[in-house]
Amino acid sequence: MAGTAATALLATALGTSPARAINGGEEVTKPYSFMASMQSKKDSGQICGGSLIAPTWVLTARHCVFDRDGKPIDTQDKQVRVGSLDRTGGGEVRGIAQVVSAPDGAGDADGLGTDLALLKLDAPVEATPVDLPEKRPGVGTRVRILGWGDHELPQKPGDPFPDPPTMLRRLDSSVVTSRRCDGPDGKYIADKEFCVATTPVGESARAGDSGGPVLVKGRCGWTLGGVVSRVGWFFDGRERPDGIDVSVADHLDWIRSTLSGPRR
Repeated sequence: MAGTAATALLATALGTSPARAINGGEEVTKPYSFMASMQSKKDSGQICGGSLIAPTWVLTARHCVFDRDGKPIDTQDKQVRVGSLDRTGGGEVRGIAQVVSAPDGAGDADGLGTDLALLKLDAPVEATPVDLPEKRPGVGTRVRILGWGDHELPQKPGDPFPDPPTMLRRLDSSVVTSRRCDGPDGKYIADKEFCVATTPVGESARAGDSGGPVLVKGRCGWTLGGVVSRVGWFFDGRERPDGIDVSVADHLDWIRSTLSGPRR
């Protein structure tokens, strides 16, 4: 499936949007050097999250850099802020020099499992990148999701979402069986994705956490287990609040070749 078609499938068939974020969770008090916000240059408006994986590269979700028609968005009026708790100030701010999307062939036949994109910054940052994983997080693995956005839901259906917070929030959850995230026909989660549970009190990632990190705690610190892809989606008129995230370990060859290969 072509990249535009795969992006359209993610945006429309699964009912996702890159404009919202963590529902519930806690405000973060300690910076994560690798945490990135893809945002508007005009007002620092949050678009998506991301993770610094090299001094000039941020990993995010592919649907964050395409519109609902599958066309690339204009990145000239976008910027990336790295290493700040506050999405409106601090950290290191860079422009986006290039966008490289994961190839469709890296996913399944419907284009799922490839919701990844690399943003090349227009200048290096000094912040410390997050470590890449060696393997996909298994069922039962504890994970931490970071993001900005709507941590509160509307009072009633049809109401606008409250303004997103300026300070970074976190949510701790765990990986559950893929059946929790799948649809009745078995075509809503790919082999290279995993499912993260909504917490017992109803807290979950929301679509503005799209592109943000799904972190796994290792012996030497955090590793980037996944990238937030699809949350709060519907089928048969029912909401499935558990989150679908793309496994980073399953795309290491593409990531490493992009970072090391000749790029304009």
